[in-house]
Amino acid sequence: MVELVEGGKPTHHSDPSKEKVTITLRKDHFFYLAMIVLFVVGLGSGFALGGGDFNLGLGDNNPSPSPSPSPSPSPAPAPGARISATVGAAYALGDEDAPVTIIEYSDFQCPFCARHFSETHGQLKANYIDTGKVRLAYKHLPLNFHPMADPAAQAAECAGEQGKFWEYHDYIFQNQATLSVENLKVWASTLGLDTNKFNSCYDSKKYNDKVQADQAEASQVGATGTPTFLIGNEKDGFVRVVGAQPYSVFQQTIDAELA
Repeated sequence: MVELVEGGKPTHHSDPSKEKVTITLRKDHFFYLAMIVLFVVGLGSGFALGGGDFNLGLGDNNPSPSPSPSPSPSPAPAPGARISATVGAAYALGDEDAPVTIIEYSDFQCPFCARHFSETHGQLKANYIDTGKVRLAYKHLPLNFHPMADPAAQAAECAGEQGKFWEYHDYIFQNQATLSVENLKVWASTLGLDTNKFNSCYDSKKYNDKVQADQAEASQVGATGTPTFLIGNEKDGFVRVVGAQPYSVFQQTIDAELA
């Protein structure tokens, strides 16, 4: 028999003539016991509602299968190491025999690339490219969060097919704020290209493989953002300059390569 007591006194009396086993519980003890029972019931309910995967931080007895690992990109060159690269099929500006080559990985919709074009490109061209000291090669690195970068790269290649890659390159950066598929075709007409040939080239994504090859190469040389520049030569390797750096940074780097 279980008697409930309040303040240490029985709440009722029993017949002393009968043998019995009395367990005396205070009401506050009964309250704690009830709470334990409710907790156990709730725990079981939670486990059932959770489909049997109630993680208590003690490890997962039924872990879900791990996804197959994605192929790892080629490791980037160590900081300070000279980088091996080639101009390849990229459009290049300047003397083919120039002692220094700059390989530029760029994105036509990138605002920092446009800044480099407006603030630094012209000085490099006047002081180094036009004087035969530097050759500049342009490679495509359209970033996936710039929706017009890849279309612009395709369009520039189609303009290059008609001998006007650099004119088209300049025009895109000069008009980056109005970059659109419609304008890519309008600009071809503005620059005097055969629009039928240009539109056919562009619409077929004729140079898609070339653009993707440039992107893959960028990963191999550690170009993860735009603009990224490699400065040096194919024989001795290149050093990397990242971002829309001021002209003085390029000047210092190029002069060190020329020394």
